[in-house]
Amino acid sequence: MQHRQPFRKESFRDRPLHRAAAEGDTKAVAECLAQDINPYEPAEKGITPLFVAVRNRKEAVVRLLLDRYEEDLRSVRETIKHRFLWKVEATGWRSRPILIAWTREECERAVELATNCPAGIPLNAQVFVWLHHIHEGHRFVALDVANRSKLVAVFRFIGQLLPNGVLSLDRSDYRENYDNCLQVACCYSTVEIVDLLIARGASLTLGTGPNDRTPFMAACEMVRELMIEHLLAKHIDRFDPTARRQDEKNIVHLLVQMQEHKFLERLMDRLVQYRVKKFRETDSRAFNQIFFYRASDEWSYEHIWHHVRSQPIKQLCAKYAKQYQLDVTVDLPHTIVLEYLVRQGLLLDYCYETIRNDLSLLRLCGGYDELPILHSLIVSKRLKFAEELYRDHGEIVKGIFEAEPNQAYSTMRYVVQQADEPGLQFILKHHREYFLRDVDKLRESTVGMYFFKELRQKKPHFVDSLLEVIPELQNAINEAKSAKKETYELDNDFYAVFEKLRNSFSKTVEQLEADGKGIRGISRW
Repeated sequence: MQHRQPFRKESFRDRPLHRAAAEGDTKAVAECLAQDINPYEPAEKGITPLFVAVRNRKEAVVRLLLDRYEEDLRSVRETIKHRFLWKVEATGWRSRPILIAWTREECERAVELATNCPAGIPLNAQVFVWLHHIHEGHRFVALDVANRSKLVAVFRFIGQLLPNGVLSLDRSDYRENYDNCLQVACCYSTVEIVDLLIARGASLTLGTGPNDRTPFMAACEMVRELMIEHLLAKHIDRFDPTARRQDEKNIVHLLVQMQEHKFLERLMDRLVQYRVKKFRETDSRAFNQIFFYRASDEWSYEHIWHHVRSQPIKQLCAKYAKQYQLDVTVDLPHTIVLEYLVRQGLLLDYCYETIRNDLSLLRLCGGYDELPILHSLIVSKRLKFAEELYRDHGEIVKGIFEAEPNQAYSTMRYVVQQADEPGLQFILKHHREYFLRDVDKLRESTVGMYFFKELRQKKPHFVDSLLEVIPELQNAINEAKSAKKETYELDNDFYAVFEKLRNSFSKTVEQLEADGKGIRGISRW
């Protein structure tokens, strides 16, 4: 969104119509139009005189420029109806560019390059041109983009016309995809001007700008509460408030990202009810359709839960998850919602209740390691809830843990690597017999792992605890303790000792010098 500075009158010293629009001087605007100044020609960043009037809330100028637009558009409708023999009510032609031929030379050239049979060109390939000066009875033509012999000339002519602007309320410049007038109005202007634009045909459904956001999204991003209430109350039949941008984010995702919990709370129930009525969805399905977000870029791992950071947003998400039954089985990049929430400690009460009601969820796998949810609960140190599951559903839960040996031993490996003593005790409390069936594999998953040497050095207390709770590993642990160090380990030890010596020597020299007892002939390292 452009900053305020480009919309001030001082920014348009060489553009009298833009300047008059910024000042709200209807007389000067009328004089500029009478002098044949193009009202559709954009300045920098696609800013037209209408943009300037809208941004500065000059309603009288907005009306004057919209009257001019309506007058010019009338000739387009007449051509569509009487020459092209198309239905004016059909909106397809409105989605195509209507370029502007402003000078007489441009108008003549437009007629030369026009097609005699617009209906023979697919609508998605059409390029229209409105003529400021009638030429040979034409005021509106379709360029002959299907004629190969004219194609180069047509494209050169299109490039020539682009600086003139576009006959549209939804786009101002086809050279760049800038925000349109209605977006600017919803962000900065009055509800009266917004209503004027909509009444004259500005679209609430079309997304423009960097991410193709709709005017409603623009208003929400600016947290313009009165404008949003107005759009929902008066124009809800004209747009989908749950629509998504080009990057697949809707207004809920944007508000969560902005941590706007108060505004999100005011909107969420209304958005759900909109989908319930519009698409005949259940409350739960409507919520899950709105709330789910995963980046469209296959290389991006972003999803909505990355932005659930502040405590108010966490509480609000927990509230809606329970109210609308959040689907925790939905896929996320390399995991599922339930696994991610358990691992990150989000919405745990809801996750636990959902698991209590459906123990089959404990078998679902998620995360890079493909551990089932039961194993993830243990690795993520959700031991109080895990203990409840073993207490209430012992045999079922025990069977889930031991169903796949690779998953069970991976869980043991994670717990040992993290030096998680409570987790180790928990696993052995419920599965000691299972792991002792194959001591060799248990040894490989613990003492035999690459990280065990570092564990001995940094967490010797945990290694002692491991030996205490699994005495069957005593020989393996003793061998690991007495094993000769590798060359790289000896090198690391040497450099560590050397660094300590260097630091202590420097400090000693500094102390001696401070005491007036310098050491001659020995330079400081």
